[in-house]
Amino acid sequence: MRKKRLLRLILRELRLFGKIYYFCDRFLTQKPIIMKKYFFSVILGLLLILGSGCTKFEPATVDLSVTPILSGTTYLLDCEGTVTNNGGVKYFNEQGFLFSLKPDPTYKGEDVTTVISMEDVTSTAFDETYTGAIADTIYYVRAYVCTNAGTGYSETKIVSTYMPAE
Repeated sequence: MRKKRLLRLILRELRLFGKIYYFCDRFLTQKPIIMKKYFFSVILGLLLILGSGCTKFEPATVDLSVTPILSGTTYLLDCEGTVTNNGGVKYFNEQGFLFSLKPDPTYKGEDVTTVISMEDVTSTAFDETYTGAIADTIYYVRAYVCTNAGTGYSETKIVSTYMPAE
């Protein structure tokens, strides 16, 4: 009786093993066919996914207007900047103006006074009044916009703060 029971158990296990073996064999033999069938579609899909997020951004371009204002015996430089081309980005890390006694001032450059107008904004227009202008001096002024694509500049404007003769 024990032998019969043991034999039935072994046969049952073998049948179960046979079903598992059949399933695995069938899956493994069909897998290459499935891979061949969908290989091109999978590769194409991956390329589309990877290629869709790649956009080349450029630094923004800016227009600048500077108006020197004589206030008593001191000059104020009223500056207005307008982003004319955002370079593909919608978010500006920083916008402002650069003042220097040397031509073509750059952001974080040597001998450059930076006046930050706005930080972390989406606005394309910004303005600021520079109150540190010294009389009888020539200033080189630029507007700048910092984005993730880099820093964009306006053309350099030359502004004179010479006092009128009395």
